[in-house]
Amino acid sequence: MNQLKKQDGITLVELLATLAISSIVITIIFQVLFNGLNYSEKAQRTASIQNEANYIISLLTTQHETSSGYQIKLDQNPQAEMITITNDDGEVFTISNTNYVYSFYDTSHETEQEMDLLTMINPKDSDQNHYLSIRLVVQDKRDSSIRFEIKTIISRM
Repeated sequence: MNQLKKQDGITLVELLATLAISSIVITIIFQVLFNGLNYSEKAQRTASIQNEANYIISLLTTQHETSSGYQIKLDQNPQAEMITITNDDGEVFTISNTNYVYSFYDTSHETEQEMDLLTMINPKDSDQNHYLSIRLVVQDKRDSSIRFEIKTIISRM
């Protein structure tokens, strides 16, 4: 009789079990990696929107503190795609980003109102417009859940 020789190697069942476990581990690793990339992108877009809002408020503050008067012009409100700020010296500042929309609200009244498309501000006039009470909302066009809102009062010292 022929005796069976001892064979070294792995069986088909062991190979299939190894492949199944490996594919599960690889799937979990890729899922964690892709979620991390998605969260990173969302955080980057949120930070970019915050920077945009801070820039607008900084520009308005500078104009309010240094100009005898200026105007804020929006192409529409809410959801403006372009903001133009023009001071009495003729300097024009245009803010527009294809990824964002901007909304301005006047919070100086009892009830908040959308700002007019053209708003004249005269900070030196002590009776009117001595301060600017606004709420600015900057929102991502691609993902409306990504937005940043600033509610502030800008005054002239």
